[in-house]
Amino acid sequence: MEEKIKALVEGNLDELRVALPDLTAEELAALKSAEQGQKRPRSGAIDMIDEAIEAAGGAPEQPAPEQEKQEQQPPEQDLRFVRAPLVMAVPSDRRDLIARLATAFAKGDSVAIVMAAADGEVLPVPPIEATAGDFQQFGGTNPHLIYKPQIALGPELPAVAVRQAFLLVAMTETAEVPAAVAVCRLSSDLNAGGGRRAQIPDGNLLFDLS
Repeated sequence: MEEKIKALVEGNLDELRVALPDLTAEELAALKSAEQGQKRPRSGAIDMIDEAIEAAGGAPEQPAPEQEKQEQQPPEQDLRFVRAPLVMAVPSDRRDLIARLATAFAKGDSVAIVMAAADGEVLPVPPIEATAGDFQQFGGTNPHLIYKPQIALGPELPAVAVRQAFLLVAMTETAEVPAAVAVCRLSSDLNAGGGRRAQIPDGNLLFDLS
């Protein structure tokens, strides 16, 4: 069972989505525990696991006290995605970025979504890893991407006010400013962290690629 759980935690969200219906209640509980123990837990993965546990008729397993204490600590920053202070912006000419995004989706590579404040400064929220299967794509003369999974912002985060979400093609530790292909601006600040739990409902992030 350990090898199966390890493979699912290290795999992408599409593989996880396909495998979940065949897992037992014990495997689902172990999978959730393993995902929560990751350095950067994927909120989309945890949401899918919780749905599978509910569908199987069992409540999600409560974390052990030591693990719960660990999860309440502020998440570590991943320097591949966040350099503080870092102010994001979308360039006026995005043709190369849009082409790179299409290539990443075609190859099954991951892209990232990072949360930012109203002024574009990246917030201390773990970046979301996503693949083509996490988006609904609309083509034509006005192409858009909708990010489908729900995004959970836990109370263990530092207090943040999320106003923007940036879609990033690729980021490296040597890049001063990562490549932002598109941005979704919320209608108002979404306050989370500092003991407050919040979420962005599924299908509520719309990225304009026109």
